[in-house]
Amino acid sequence: MSTLWLTLSLVIVVIGAYFFYGIFAMQLGNMIRVKRETGLTYRSQISVSWSEFTKKFKH
Repeated sequence: MSTLWLTLSLVIVVIGAYFFYGIFAMQLGNMIRVKRETGLTYRSQISVSWSEFTKKFKH
């Protein structure tokens, strides 16, 4: 029985990691594209994204 739980837990962790890796890779690709098109640094992009994110919760 414990082997079943271990296997299920491992499968869930792998699926979750793959999902979050996909989101991270997509965001990184978008940041590279924006830098190439606008010249905006990565730090500036993160700063803008963070301020937009926090604005959503201030209202």
